[in-house]
Amino acid sequence: MLGERVCEKLKDIYFKDILWIDCHKDVAFKFTHLKRIAKHFYVDKSLTDVLKELIKYSDQDIKDAFEQ
Repeated sequence: MLGERVCEKLKDIYFKDILWIDCHKDVAFKFTHLKRIAKHFYVDKSLTDVLKELIKYSDQDIKDAFEQ
């Protein structure tokens, strides 16, 4: 699934030393927030297309997105 790959990146960036069972809600929150941020840049794209773009993001791109 597209979202799963993005969530794995988010976990590696923000919750690397925490087990999935202990951080899955936090990852889901970050994922929802990241989709909301990305939708502002990809207004003409569907959610599927937005997720395809997010998969291409590097770790630094994701960090930068949250800082804006």
